[in-house]
Amino acid sequence: MSVKKLENKVVTLSRNSILFFRLKNPTFSARKVNFTLKRIPAKTETENFNTSVTWIEKRDSTFRDSTETYIAKVDTVFEQILDKRERVHSKSNMNYSNKGDLKFTLPPDSKAWAFGINTSKSANIFAEAQDVFRKTKASSMMASGGLMGGIIFDIGLGYFANAQPGQENIRFKIYSPSGQNISYGNVSYEKNKFKEVFPGQYVITLENDNTFNAIDVDLKITSVKFIEHKQTKKHKVWIVKSKMVPTFTT
Repeated sequence: MSVKKLENKVVTLSRNSILFFRLKNPTFSARKVNFTLKRIPAKTETENFNTSVTWIEKRDSTFRDSTETYIAKVDTVFEQILDKRERVHSKSNMNYSNKGDLKFTLPPDSKAWAFGINTSKSANIFAEAQDVFRKTKASSMMASGGLMGGIIFDIGLGYFANAQPGQENIRFKIYSPSGQNISYGNVSYEKNKFKEVFPGQYVITLENDNTFNAIDVDLKITSVKFIEHKQTKKHKVWIVKSKMVPTFTT
């Protein structure tokens, strides 16, 4: 209702009620309004009725259906990146160098990787280590300190073939894609693991310091990744909404 002046407007109430009066100014300039509200008791017994209103907080609880996605299980998957026997010639060889290098790239979804070097012709690096990995629940690998639990990784790599009598040592270095030397040694067999995976090409260099004898080197690189199997389940979510409502003052 839009008015300039309103007098003696009567509202009849048949029961106890709380009334809201909203005044709105349709212009951009401020206006002064005189507003008077008077209660007219219907009978003498209600003359002392308390007209005060108290605002209280009221909470309403409802439920809604929700769907949650969770990881039901995690499979540990091994991928052979490099499995090669490399002959490194002696220093006295006139046709071939006593140094060599191999390059490899890890899959982008790898969570860790391991390598093995062995100069034994009968070396079967990684075979038993992978069996240990597969028999270990992937959830136990997801321990504190990273996605690949260090303890479980150490157990798996502990099953490399041991060095055999008479094996020749080979010098090796491993370089990350950025060119950083991340591992090196002069060994007849070696095993190691890395929890960091970098994009790009890794390089392994080999050097034979023997004067006359060539060395056959078994090299293996294996990446480790986890495949998550997700499922969904439905459940109810409790929602509490609060609002301020007026009530009669007693």
